[in-house]
Amino acid sequence: AERTATQVGCVPEFATLCEKKGKMKWAQRYLILVKSRILIFRDNNKKTSKFPLQMISLLEPNIQIQVSQQYPKTVDIYGQEKHFFFKLESINKVKEFVDKMGKTRERMTHEAHAYAKLQVLKLSESKRNMMQKSMSVRQDYVSRREISSRRFNPNNVDSTKSVKKIMLANGSTMSFKGLDTASMTDLGVGGMNMKRKGKRIKFDKAFKPQKHKSDIFMWGKARPARLFPKHSASAIPFRHDDLSKKRFVLIASAKDGTHCMGMTDNDWCFVWGECNFTGALGLGAKVKSTLPYLLKSLRKQNIIQVSCSARHGIAVTVMSKCFGWGAKGLTGLDYDTQEPQPLPFLDNLGVLAVDCCGTHSVAYSTMNCDVYQFGMRGPWLGLQDPDKTFGKVYFGGNQQSAQLLSDSKIAIIKVCVAQQYSMYLFSNGRVFTTGVNEHGRMGVTKEIPEAQHPIPVHLNDSIGEMSTASFHAGFISFKNKLYTCGVGNDYRLGHENEMTYYEPTYVQSLSEVKCARVECVEDRTFIVTKYGAVLMFGVEPVTRTTYRKPFVFEFLRTHRVYQVCGAKDFTVALGVQAKEQVLQPNVESDPNADMKMGDNYNQYTSTAANTVNQTNAIGNGQKINTVIGSSYAQSSAPPGMGRMGGGPPGMGNIGGGGAAGPPPMVPLDANPGFKNMAKALPDVVPVSHPYGGPSNNNNQQNGANLPGQLPNPFAMNNGFGPPSGFGGLRNMGGGPPGPPGPPGPPGPPGPPQFGGPPQFGGPPQFGGPPGPPGPPQFGGPPQF
Repeated sequence: AERTATQVGCVPEFATLCEKKGKMKWAQRYLILVKSRILIFRDNNKKTSKFPLQMISLLEPNIQIQVSQQYPKTVDIYGQEKHFFFKLESINKVKEFVDKMGKTRERMTHEAHAYAKLQVLKLSESKRNMMQKSMSVRQDYVSRREISSRRFNPNNVDSTKSVKKIMLANGSTMSFKGLDTASMTDLGVGGMNMKRKGKRIKFDKAFKPQKHKSDIFMWGKARPARLFPKHSASAIPFRHDDLSKKRFVLIASAKDGTHCMGMTDNDWCFVWGECNFTGALGLGAKVKSTLPYLLKSLRKQNIIQVSCSARHGIAVTVMSKCFGWGAKGLTGLDYDTQEPQPLPFLDNLGVLAVDCCGTHSVAYSTMNCDVYQFGMRGPWLGLQDPDKTFGKVYFGGNQQSAQLLSDSKIAIIKVCVAQQYSMYLFSNGRVFTTGVNEHGRMGVTKEIPEAQHPIPVHLNDSIGEMSTASFHAGFISFKNKLYTCGVGNDYRLGHENEMTYYEPTYVQSLSEVKCARVECVEDRTFIVTKYGAVLMFGVEPVTRTTYRKPFVFEFLRTHRVYQVCGAKDFTVALGVQAKEQVLQPNVESDPNADMKMGDNYNQYTSTAANTVNQTNAIGNGQKINTVIGSSYAQSSAPPGMGRMGGGPPGMGNIGGGGAAGPPPMVPLDANPGFKNMAKALPDVVPVSHPYGGPSNNNNQQNGANLPGQLPNPFAMNNGFGPPSGFGGLRNMGGGPPGPPGPPGPPGPPGPPQFGGPPQFGGPPQFGGPPGPPGPPQFGGPPQF
């Protein structure tokens, strides 16, 4: 074997005897590392082993070399789309082998890249540019062709092929073609033709995954740093261009971790972020940080939902097959896995949805009341036998839950799990829970410390949506009202105090808001309204600003947001660009904490101001040039024009004698791509500090520092009249316009220009108190 390697001009770098796993048994083999290749010989006999039986290239793009999780003292090499198992003498030999192969792969990859660069440098510059352009065009074409081949257009349907509609976890529906209904009888009588029971709280305009193009917004700490602009944290939501191109229809985040997952409209799964536990991303043993990356092993599985925690993840297909990766105690497998592996114990159970947390996982069907939980042993699993780690949730523990099972029209529509407790939402609006009632997060009063079997949550209204976090929970009724319970620290419950609530309590600050979705994270709570606006209670992770009252994300009002997912220190939102700004929620904001976004705010406002100045978006010629504090942008008028509400001599007050409102500002949600001018919005203002109200004279000097609702620059009635003349401007807040003053004395006539009569001559305009004569303009009397 070594002679063969030497004859081809290579020197063996490493050689060892081992046992290779075959289909039936383990067989002795001899491995030799030659440059970037692993040669596998039958034995070390020079006479019988002249040629290798197999060859593995270390330069293969997807090769993975790691210590096997299934067999002791074994190396697992994944290459050529299959696994090779080699058993060595000891675990130290295994680690030495893996380390040697890893260093050799890095060295040979570097040499290959350097050689390729040298070959390119031999070419002329024009030839290199032509090759680079053609390669990039080719890659883009292949990528688009592959994606479009998987994407299904429901409007282009062949009558001979069956098309099935599946409801996703966020309430929207996707169409799938070519599904075999006969093989899906485990989903219930009639297979996929059976309509799901129950209903979800609907948005004003429904999200249609295969029709609407969704955009992804992110804000918070950069995970990883190169994912965000300028490689730094951002408290301002920004549209992520790369993620928005992938057309996501569903997103899920690890609430106790720092990574996120998403599903596209061609049922592909992507993952991005960081993790501390090996394998939580599902991309292999060495990957703990990644930009958006495709889970290739799930590419052809027709995934309909994904869920993840800081230590594991689970995906479910349209055929009710489940895949898991990560910690073995949470996936139900006998070993930790770094890539998605089938979960055979969930086969033929009709599973259509999953959810994950740091202590356990749940898989359930939305056609009946079958709920299966697995993970760490404890009362949160809700099993009849408390010693088991997997089983079906036992709803017969009390009379109320037993009545639900007797009614065939009732089914589970959502199950949420969090640290050591679970909540089950039924189609009739009832909510049950199991687990440890720490700090009242289960909403079953203070007297019940824990529940082994499902017990009802103390709610009077019928619930349509819910969300759970480590120490608090939120519920939304079909009347679009929000209820919260649990720990009130950091004002995360929205009750404007830090008390602990042991029963779900109505959030009074959102009495005028129609809530549609709720997302509870560690120390904050997000609300999505029926019209797609986003609000938040609690602590913002970047600036650590605490919001006691609802904070409205003005930056997201250019889109109808349908889903918000919060991780430990960053947030992801999915929305569709609207033709006009979504309806402003009628809430009372906190003037002390409003718009305190740190340095990111000023950077964002300056960027938006520059964009408006370049495009001349404001019709009256004003430019936005500075930032005052952290709230408003200051506007400067052209020479000769006084301030709105109190001009200098020679010009009457524009807007009358009342106090002027704050000058116009570029919205924090201004995007260069948002070019559609919106129609006038309804006159909805906050409860306190509305613009245009009466004020004292001191506010004339500090009008820019008034807190309250931001003006809407996209609306046509934003207080800036037609640019035909100053007399056509609207009142900028205050009383009626002042009476015109007597005309001022005319100045000396200027010399005629170009040998002709004086131009633009006429009586003085814009009556006001008489002012000093101005310099001659264009040969006529002064105008101001």
